Amino acid sequence: MATKLRRFPRIPGARTVGKKPRPRIQGADPKIAERDSDALQRLTRDLGGTSQDAKLAKRVMQLKQEYPIGSYIELVTHEWLTVQNIPFDYQAVLFGGRREKGGILPDFVVQASGGYVAWLINGEYWHSQSVNQGRDEIARLKLLGAQHKGKTITNMVSLWEKDILRKRPIVFQQALLGVGLRD
Repeated sequence: MATKLRRFPRIPGARTVGKKPRPRIQGADPKIAERDSDALQRLTRDLGGTSQDAKLAKRVMQLKQEYPIGSYIELVTHEWLTVQNIPFDYQAVLFGGRREKGGILPDFVVQASGGYVAWLINGEYWHSQSVNQGRDEIARLKLLGAQHKGKTITNMVSLWEKDILRKRPIVFQQALLGVGLRD
C-alpha cells in the first residue's frame, strides 16, 4: 500500500526566482585579481618552495613592477647580484641594442676582476631550438672582446633557467668566474 506524500507549503516568491534580473558585477573579473598570487605561488614553487624561496619570490614580484619586460629568471638573477653587492648592468645596450640590426642586449654585464663578463639568461624552451642556438653563438662571438664602459668583455656565460632555479648560488658563483654549468 502506497502512502501519500504530504504536500509542503509553497515557498513565497519561488515562482519568480528565474525571472528576476541578476545583478551585474562591476569592475574586473575576480579571477584577474587572483593571478598575481598565482604567479607568486608558481614562482615560489619553481624556486624550491621553502620560506626563503617565498621571500625571494616576493622581492622578484616587486622588481617586476620596476622591470615589467624582465623575465622572472632574469629578475631572480638581478636580485642575487643586488644582495651580493656585485656591480652589474642589466640589459646593457651593445652594438645598438634592439634599435639596430646586429645589435646585442646581454641580460647582464657583470664587473669581474679583469674586465666584464656577459651573462645571457637562457630559457629552456626558446634557447634549445636549433634556430635560436645559431643566434646565440653569433651573439657569443660578437660579445667576446666587445667594449663596455671602456673595459673589455672578457668572457660570456650562458645561464640556463633550470640551473638557476635548482642550483642558484653555485650557478652564479661559477658564472662570476666565467664558467657556465653547460658550457
